[in-house]
Amino acid sequence: RPAGPDHAQQPAAKMAAVQPAGMPALLVQRRNRPCRQCGPGVSRLETRPIHHRTDAAIRGHVFCSFLALVLAKALEDRLAEHGLKIEWADMLADLDRLQEITLEQAGTRFTVRTATTGIAGKLFLATGIALPPLIRQLEGANPSANAVADTTD
Repeated sequence: RPAGPDHAQQPAAKMAAVQPAGMPALLVQRRNRPCRQCGPGVSRLETRPIHHRTDAAIRGHVFCSFLALVLAKALEDRLAEHGLKIEWADMLADLDRLQEITLEQAGTRFTVRTATTGIAGKLFLATGIALPPLIRQLEGANPSANAVADTTD
């Protein structure tokens, strides 16, 4: 990092530079603190070199980064409405345990998912997202027959 007055900003000045309009400074400070899943000493707002070749790619990256902050804030608001204070690392670990597979038995297809663990169930309730049943039968043709039909065109 080059030395100079621009790079010697105080933390508050750095946060003001990335604070979206209407987002309280305290929230930006909380998002800027280190998080367990990011590693020691790395915050959620930590910047890394990003090499985009076009202005459109840069604008897209900035848009996605801002959208992620807005969605994180909306999720935290919904959780707070339900009296939940959940660490991001715990939330990600519990959501990562959710899996779904499609099985075929005697020509009938089923989708099977794992049960929610930890705080994942509370997370879905707070956000109003309905989980599908643990086991559900799928309608439609045999998937292997579709694969054969697709290759014959």
